[in-house]
Amino acid sequence: MISTDTNFWEDLLLFIEEGKVVPIVGRDLLVVETDKGFRPFHSLVAERLAAELNISIDDLPADFDTNDVICAYKNFDGDAHRIYPKVVRILKALTVPVPESLRLLVAIPKFRLFVSTTFDSLLEEALKAVRRHEPAVASYLPTTDILDFNKADLGKEGSLVFHILGRASGSTAFALTEGQMLEQIHNLMSKEGRPRELIARLRESHLLILGVSFPDWLARFLLRLSREQPLWANREAMEIIADKKCAQPEFAQFLQRFSPKQSCLAGGSPIDFVRELHRRWFERHPAQPASGNSITPATGKPPEMSGGSVFISYASEDRDAVFRLYEVLTSAGIEVWIDRRINPGDDFSDVIKRNIRECCAFMPVLSRHTQPDDDRWFRIEWQYAKHEVAPSYYGTDLPFLFPVVVDSTPNNELIEFRRRPQRLSSVWGQPATRAHRTAGSCPKSLAQAQATHPCMTETLLHPNQLSLQNPWPGLRPFTESDREFFFGRERETAELLSLVQRATVVVLYGQSGLGKTSLLQAGVFPELKRLDFLPFRLRLDHSEDFPSFACQIKDALVSQLDGAGVNGPRPGASETLWEYFHRRDMDFWGPRNRLLTPVIVLDQFEEMFTLGRRTENAISRVTQFAKELETLLEHRPPQAIRERLDIHPEDGLQFDFQRQGVKLVLSLREDFLAHLDTWRTRMPSLLPHRFRLEPMTGAQALEVVQRAGRELVEPDVARDIVDFVSSSQRRRLAHVMEQREVEPALLSVICDELNRRRLERGQTRITADLLTAERQGIIHGFYERAFEGVGDGVRDWVEDELLTATGYRDRGALEDAIRLGLAEGAFDQLVDRRILHREEREGVVWLELTHDLLSDPAAQSRTVRVQRRQAKDAAKRETEYARELRRTRALVTIFAVLLLVAGVALIYAFTMKHHAEQAQKAMQIEKDRADAEARKAQGSAALAEDNLRKAVRTAENRAAENSNRLRNELLHPTADSFKNVVEKIDALSTDEHEFGVSTAIKHRYAQSLAVAAEILFHQGRYAKGLEYAERALKLINQLEAQEKETPDESHRLMGAEAHYALGTGLIETGRVSDARRHFEESLRLAGEARESSSKHSAGRLLVLSQIGLGEVGVKSFSPAIAEEHFKAGLRLAKAHDFLASPDEVDSGTVLSLLGLGR
Repeated sequence: MISTDTNFWEDLLLFIEEGKVVPIVGRDLLVVETDKGFRPFHSLVAERLAAELNISIDDLPADFDTNDVICAYKNFDGDAHRIYPKVVRILKALTVPVPESLRLLVAIPKFRLFVSTTFDSLLEEALKAVRRHEPAVASYLPTTDILDFNKADLGKEGSLVFHILGRASGSTAFALTEGQMLEQIHNLMSKEGRPRELIARLRESHLLILGVSFPDWLARFLLRLSREQPLWANREAMEIIADKKCAQPEFAQFLQRFSPKQSCLAGGSPIDFVRELHRRWFERHPAQPASGNSITPATGKPPEMSGGSVFISYASEDRDAVFRLYEVLTSAGIEVWIDRRINPGDDFSDVIKRNIRECCAFMPVLSRHTQPDDDRWFRIEWQYAKHEVAPSYYGTDLPFLFPVVVDSTPNNELIEFRRRPQRLSSVWGQPATRAHRTAGSCPKSLAQAQATHPCMTETLLHPNQLSLQNPWPGLRPFTESDREFFFGRERETAELLSLVQRATVVVLYGQSGLGKTSLLQAGVFPELKRLDFLPFRLRLDHSEDFPSFACQIKDALVSQLDGAGVNGPRPGASETLWEYFHRRDMDFWGPRNRLLTPVIVLDQFEEMFTLGRRTENAISRVTQFAKELETLLEHRPPQAIRERLDIHPEDGLQFDFQRQGVKLVLSLREDFLAHLDTWRTRMPSLLPHRFRLEPMTGAQALEVVQRAGRELVEPDVARDIVDFVSSSQRRRLAHVMEQREVEPALLSVICDELNRRRLERGQTRITADLLTAERQGIIHGFYERAFEGVGDGVRDWVEDELLTATGYRDRGALEDAIRLGLAEGAFDQLVDRRILHREEREGVVWLELTHDLLSDPAAQSRTVRVQRRQAKDAAKRETEYARELRRTRALVTIFAVLLLVAGVALIYAFTMKHHAEQAQKAMQIEKDRADAEARKAQGSAALAEDNLRKAVRTAENRAAENSNRLRNELLHPTADSFKNVVEKIDALSTDEHEFGVSTAIKHRYAQSLAVAAEILFHQGRYAKGLEYAERALKLINQLEAQEKETPDESHRLMGAEAHYALGTGLIETGRVSDARRHFEESLRLAGEARESSSKHSAGRLLVLSQIGLGEVGVKSFSPAIAEEHFKAGLRLAKAHDFLASPDEVDSGTVLSLLGLGR
C-alpha cells in the first residue's frame, strides 16, 4: 500500500519544489481507457503485433508484451529491425486517450525533465494536453551523432522528454525486445556513447521511478546507470521506486543490502502513487489561473459569457492566428469569448461547459495541432460542442458550428469537422440546453462580418482551403473536396474516365504544370466513385530503407479499404500483387453493398527513371518492381507460382487466372515517356491506352477565371488575366482564345497571387491595376517572399537537398535537416507558405518543393549563392597570398618580441634580487644604528633601555616601510616595458598559425606566454594572466600532438610551466579545485624529466608545484594536506644540487617555511 509517512511526503514535495526531482516513466503507468475497459497500452500494441505476425495469443504468457510476441515469431533471428515499420503503423492506428496517470503527473509544473523507458509518444501528448505546449523531445540513438539532449531545449520549450530506449520510428532504433534493451543500456553505460548531459542531470537529482517494470537484472542496471558510481557509495540524492518490483523480495533484499540509504520503495501501484502525489501537491499548491495573452487580460477564472457570444476554441500554438480572427470578429461588433491557456492543475471544465451551452456559435480553430490523435482541451471542447450542443440545432435554420482552418492541414484530415454531427451519449454526463434564445442574431452577424471583411470566411485564415473568397489553390493540386472550384477540364475528365473504365492500365502523361494530379483528384476520382470504383493516388517512396514498391502499394490499399469501410480480404505480407488480385475470393464490398474495383494511380511515375537510378540498390528495387508489375498487367503468374503449380496443381484452384480485379493509372511527365517505352517489350499493355494532357486553351483558362472567381472578377478583367498569363506563348493571337496555350499551374498561381493582393488591399474584387507584375516576376516574388524571416541555412538546405544538380525536384528527410541544427519550425513555415510539401511515411517526414515551377527560381537562387561563395573563396585566396608575403616580416617581429619578453623576465628576476639585497642592507643599517644608540646609553641604565626600545621601534617601522615599498615595486617591476610586451603579444595572437610552421618558434612563444602570465599575476591582472596561461597550454598540447611518437622533453617541461602558471592564477581567483588539478599536472610532468639538462628547471617546478598544492590545502581548509605539501617543497628546496642557484634555494625554502608558519 502507498506510504502514509508524513515525513516521507514532506521531503519529496520539498525536493520537487526545489526542482531536484526527475520522473522516470515506465509502461505500467500507461493504462488507457478502451471500449473494453482499462487496458495497459503495451498489451494493446502487443496484441496487434501478434495479429500482424499471425501468432496465437494463447501460446503467449498472461501479461505478454512485444518481447514475448517477437520471440515467438518463427522468422525471428535476434534482430527486430524488420518489425519496426509494423510497430510504427500499429502505434499510428491506435487512437487512445492520454492516460489519467500521465495527466496527473505532468500537471505538477516543477517537473521539467522526464525520462521515458517506453517507445510511444503518450508522455509528450500528456504534456501537450495539460501544459498546452510542445515539449522538446530527445531520443537515445547510439547509431547516430545525436546521443544527448541540448540543455537549451529544456529552457526554450519548458519541458523535455528523453527516451532512453529509443522512440518509435520507421528508420531509427528503439527497443522492442529484452535483447535490444540490454544493448541500449550497454551503450548508455559505455564511455564513448553515453549521454553525458542526461547522466549528469540524473546523478545530481532525486529520481522518481514509476512503473518501469524492467526485468530484475535490467532494473539493477538502470539504477547503476543513473548513479555513475557503485550503489553503496555515499550520495545525497535518492531513488523513490513505485513499481510492482517493490513486491518482489529478491529485488527489495538486493536494495536493502547494497543501497539501504539511497533507495526507497514507495509501495503500492505506480498509478496510486501518482494520484496521491498529485493530491498532496495541489493541497499544498492550490492551482491559480494563468495570466492571459494579448487578446484579453486574464484575472481569476474564465469569465461568463452572454448569450450572443461566439466561443472560440483553439490550441495554444495557434494563438497568433486566433488574435487576428478575434480582431476581425470584434471589429464587426461580435462579442467573442476566448479561454486563455489553462495552467497545469486548473479545472475549468464546468465553466467551459456552461459557456459552450450559452454561446450562439462555436468556432473551432483547426490546424495540425488539433488533429484527432491529440487528446487535449481543444478535443474535449470540440466533442462537447459537437455531440451535446449542436444536435439541439437540428431541424432549425440556425448553424452552430463554424470551423476555421489556419494552416495547410489537408482537407481529408479534417473530415471529422466537416461531417454533420450525430447525437451521441453525453461526454460530460449532462444534456445540452437551449437557454440562449438570442442565438438567431449571431449567425447573421457572422454573415455581415463576412461581407464587411472578405477574408472572413469559413476558412478565414487558411489560404489553401478553397471558398468563394479563395477559389484558386495556387501551386498545390486540386483535391476531391475542391471539385466545385475545378473548371475548364470537363472534356479531358470525360475522355480519361472513359479510358479508365475500358482499360486495365492507362498511361497519363503531359508536361509539368498542366495539372495531371488535379485532373485525377478533382475531375476523375469523384466520377469513378459514383461508378463503384475505389480510386486512390500513391506516390511511391524511393528511399532505400522503405519497403518494396509492391509492399507500399499493398499498405496504401489496406489503408484505403479500412478508411472507406470496405469488406474484403487484405493482402498477406509475402503475397505478390498477382497472387492477391487473382484470388478467387477477391471481392471488395462497399458500404452500400456494391462491388468495388480498386483504381491505383501511381503519380509522378517518372521517379522510376530519376530517383530509381541513383544507386545500384535503387536500380535493383525498380527492376524487381517492373517484374512484379509485368505479371500483374500481363496476367502472367510469377515464376515461383508456376513452379509451385507444376508440383501442386490443386493449388491453382485458389486463383482466377482471368480476373481483372484492379486497374492502374501511371501518371508521369511527358519527357520521361521514352523511358517508360523501354518496358513495352515486356509490358505491351502500356501501349494502347494513353492519354496526353495538353495545356489549357485560352477559352478554358477564361472559364477557370470567370467561374471559379465569379464573386471576385469582372469579365473584362478575367480576359486581361488570361491575356497576361499567355503573353509569353509563341503564338499569341489577341482575339482567338481557343488558340492560346495556358499552363494551369501558372494560371492558378497568378490568380491566387492577385487574390492575395486583393485581400491585402481590402478590396472586394480583383481590378486591372493588380496586373502590374510580369509573369515570372510573380513566381520569383512568390518564391522570395516565402523565405522572408527564414534563416539562410534553411534556404540553403532546401536549394541543395531538394533540387538535383540538373535542376529537378528531389525530396529530403526532415530529420536530416534537424540533425544539422536547422529549426523544424522554419520548415513548418515553408509548408504553410506552400513552398514545401510535407508528407509522413513509415514514421519519417519527407519534404519537397510543391511544384516544378519553383525549380527555376530555386536553381537561380542556388546559382547566385554559389557565385557569391566562389567570389568569397577567391577573395580569401588573395588574402592568404598577401598574408604569405607578410610572413617574413611577421617572423622578424616575433623574434623581437620573444627577445623583449626574455629581457623583461631577466629584468624582473634581477629587480627582485636587487630589492631583496637593498632590504637586507637597510635592515643591517638600522641594526647598527640601534647598537650605537645602545652604547651611548650605557651611562644610564633607564635611559639606555628607553633608547633601545625607541631604536628597535624605529628599526621595525623602517623595515616595514621598506617591506611595503618592496612589495609595491614587485607588483610593478618594469611597467612601461612590460606593457609594450603585452601589446605586442596581443597583436601577434591572431596570427599564431602563421609561425606554426616552426616548432622552435612555437616553443619560445609558449614560454613567453607562461612567463608573461606569472608576471601578470604579480601585477594583479588575473584575467589577462589566465588568458596567456591558457594559450601557452593550448600551444604546448598542439606541439605534443604533433610529436606523439617522439615527444620532446622540453615540451613536457613547458607544459608543466603552463600548468603551474594556470594553477597560480586560478587559486588567486578562488577556483581552488581547478587549481589543484593544474598543480598536480605540473608536478607529474616535471617529475618525468630525465635529461640532466632539464634537472634544474624541473626541480624549480617541482618545488613551486608542491608549494602551490600547499596553498590549495590552505584554501580548502585541509591543514594536514597543506602541511604535507609544504614539507615536500622544503625537502626538495634543500636537496643537494637540485635547484639552479642559491637564490632559488633560498626562495623555495622561505616560501615553504612561510606556508608551514600559517
